[in-house]
Amino acid sequence: MKVIYRELSLIITGMVIVYFVPIISYKLSFPFYFFEPMRWFVMLAIAHSVKRSAYSIAIILPIFSFLIANHPSLAKTVLLSGDLLLNTFLFFYLIKIISNKFFAMCISITVSKIAYYLLKLISIELSIIDGGLISTPLYYQAAIVILLSAYVYFLDNVKMIKN
Repeated sequence: MKVIYRELSLIITGMVIVYFVPIISYKLSFPFYFFEPMRWFVMLAIAHSVKRSAYSIAIILPIFSFLIANHPSLAKTVLLSGDLLLNTFLFFYLIKIISNKFFAMCISITVSKIAYYLLKLISIELSIIDGGLISTPLYYQAAIVILLSAYVYFLDNVKMIKN
């Protein structure tokens, strides 16, 4: 029962944050989505809940954003969900192969982003989506990769100390 409450609280909190991202961005005159709040919630589910939560959030948050704000577009919503699902799958796969969660998270995010940008490039070339290839500066993306990877690494080490 505790897992279900944790899962629901992550999903609901994620939905609230996604709902307020446009308002926060407007009020701060800064595109808050640069911080990739959906990826943070997927990572929080990976770190603090069960696999099902991470996969659920990877699907639910982009769809919720599309439904309430019509942003991103449907094609980008599918790409974003695919990116987050691949990130989640790769992380759980990689921790079976390499024991270092920092590198597992780093690699899983980086590979999923490369796949996202390749698919986005194809979608732009086929006129499925409009706009530029990279909307979030690469240095923000690199910082997010390092922060999320460090969080999972330090959380894992804290758990090891408690054991």
